[in-house]
Amino acid sequence: MKDYVMNRSASSPAVCRRSEKSLAAALMLAGLRITIGWHFLYEGVAKWMQPDWSAGGYLLADLYHWMASNAAVLKVVNLLNI
Repeated sequence: MKDYVMNRSASSPAVCRRSEKSLAAALMLAGLRITIGWHFLYEGVAKWMQPDWSAGGYLLADLYHWMASNAAVLKVVNLLNI
C-alpha cells in the first residue's frame, strides 16, 4: 500500500504528497473518532445528570451482587462509573 505519491516535474524538485485515497481514509477515520468520542461524552453527561442512576443493574457476578447489596460500596461504584 503506497501512502505517498512522488510528484516530479522538470521545473520543481521531488515533492511528496498524500494520495487522495489515504486522505479520504484519514478524514473518514477522524470523523468516526469524533463521532464515537461525542457519543461517549453524551452518554457520560446524561448518566451524570440523572440523579437516580445506579450501576446496580449492570453488576452480574457474585462479587458484583455483593457490591450492589452493600450501600456504601455501591456509592463508590456509582462514583467510579460517572
